[in-house]
Amino acid sequence: MRLGVSECLMGVTCRYDGGHARDGFVTDVLKDFMEMTPFCPEAAVLGTPRESMRFVRGKTGAVRLLGNATGTDHTEALERCIDGMVAAMAPLGLCGFVFKAKSPSCGIERVKIYTEAGMPADGTDGLFARAVKRAYPHLPVEDEKRLLDPWLRENFMIRIFAYERWQTLMAKGCSMGELVDFHSRHKFLLQSKNETLYRQLGQIVANHDKKSLPEVLAAYGESYLTAIAALNSRGAAVNVLEHMYGFVKKLLSKEETAHFKKSLAEFQDGIIPMIAVLKLLEHYIVQHDVAYLKGQLFLEPYPAKLGLRSSVEAYR
Repeated sequence: MRLGVSECLMGVTCRYDGGHARDGFVTDVLKDFMEMTPFCPEAAVLGTPRESMRFVRGKTGAVRLLGNATGTDHTEALERCIDGMVAAMAPLGLCGFVFKAKSPSCGIERVKIYTEAGMPADGTDGLFARAVKRAYPHLPVEDEKRLLDPWLRENFMIRIFAYERWQTLMAKGCSMGELVDFHSRHKFLLQSKNETLYRQLGQIVANHDKKSLPEVLAAYGESYLTAIAALNSRGAAVNVLEHMYGFVKKLLSKEETAHFKKSLAEFQDGIIPMIAVLKLLEHYIVQHDVAYLKGQLFLEPYPAKLGLRSSVEAYR
C-alpha cells in the first residue's frame, strides 16, 4: 500500500519558515503498514524558506494566493506545478492522502480566505488538496489535525484499507464470482456504513438486468466507494453486532447470552469500547466454528495492531 503525505509531516524541513511539522501517527505508526510518497508543491515552486501566503478574495470575488510580505500572486505558478503532481499520482496507486492542516496548498476545508482588508471570511481547501480531490474523488483524504480525533482516525483507516482492497481487486481482474465473494465478505462492514447503499450493492451484484461485467463493476465500484466513505455511527455498529450475534445466539448458554447483551448495551452507552464486544463475538465464532462470520471484514477492517477500536471515542 502507498499513502500520499504532505512532505513536512514526514519531518522534512520544507515549510515556509524552514521548519517541519513531523507527525508521529504518520511517521511512527502508519509507516509499518504502507509506503509514504511525499509531496510539497510550495517547496517545489518557491523553495525553502519562502514568504508565507494566504488566500485573498478581491473586489471581483476571485480568490488568489498572495504572499504576505510582498503581495506577489503565486496562484498560477503553484497551479502549474500541482497539475503535474496530480498527473504523476495516477500510476502510484495511492490508497489515501494525509494533508497538512490549514496549509494554503494542502489544507482541507479550513484554510482561511481573507478580505482585502485582512479580515478572515470563510474556509476552503488548499490548492493542492482541491486538485487531488477533484482528480480522485473517491480517494480517502484527511489532515493530521483531524486524525487526532479517534472517531475520524478509525473511519480513515477503515476507508483506506477498503479502498486498497477494491483497487487490488480491479488491478488483478475480477470475475462475477469474485465480486460476489468480495461483496459477501464486506456485508457487515457495508451495513455499518450505509444500509441503503449496502442493499443497492446487493442488487448490483444480483444483476437482474443482465448487464455486462464491466458495467456491473463500474456501478458496484461507485456505490462501494461512496458507502465506505460514510462515517461510523454507534447505532449502526450496534445493529450490525446484533445481526452477527444472531448467527451464534442459539449456540450460547444463558450466562454467555446475558454477558454478551450486557457488553453490547455498555458499548451502546459509551461505557466500553467496540473491541470489548468484538472479542466476545470472535470468541463465540471460533468456539462454534461459524465459517460465514470468520471471513467478515467488519471484524478486522484494518490491521489489529493499529488498536483504534480500543478507544470509547472511536464511535459516536
